[in-house]
Amino acid sequence: MANIFISRELNQCIWLKDELSMLHHSLTCQSCIQTQPVNFNLVSNYDWIFFSSSQGVQHFFSQNKNHPRAKLAAMGEGTAKALSPFGTPSFIGKSTTPAKVAEEFNHYLKKEEVVLFPVGKKSLKSIPQILSSVKKEIITVYDTIEIKNIIPEHHIYIFSSPSNFNSFIKNNSIPATSKIISFGPSTSASIQLLGLKVNVEISEASPKNILNAIISILESSMNSM
Repeated sequence: MANIFISRELNQCIWLKDELSMLHHSLTCQSCIQTQPVNFNLVSNYDWIFFSSSQGVQHFFSQNKNHPRAKLAAMGEGTAKALSPFGTPSFIGKSTTPAKVAEEFNHYLKKEEVVLFPVGKKSLKSIPQILSSVKKEIITVYDTIEIKNIIPEHHIYIFSSPSNFNSFIKNNSIPATSKIISFGPSTSASIQLLGLKVNVEISEASPKNILNAIISILESSMNSM
């Protein structure tokens, strides 16, 4: 039986936990960060609101329930799900690679349309930076606070963001024999910066993709024995 850690809250990975349990593996779900709201004011009109995370959705709409009628865009399926109480996204990214999502989203934009990007204080702002020629407004709607978690050793570690990994590694170490799965190139870069190897980088962070990445690592480990 393999022990697997993922830097997400339990409510974000119930299906994955159940699937792994049926395969006789255990999953620890625990975020290494928490967020707190940052007050903001909207100073212009916009045609799109692009959300790169569920936290951005939560903190934007908690302060701004009566927003103008703008089209909604989501970085991925998880963010789109968080948007469901507020409307149906007109765009949902299919990749964890910001450049690919930005390129895809750019095809949806009409000339002169303005995009609002609600982001976290420590956000890399990858999408708005890539869309350098697009009219946009970037607002900070939340800040990320690191949580001092002490995590027991696991066979596989899954990191969902650079901030989750950076918080984790300040208080924990990863055994040399353990494997690492990352969500996208930004998370991989943070991991590799410390000399650690990313065994699988997920290009689309769906539950099925995560499960397939775990299974591929387990099968590879069995074959090498």
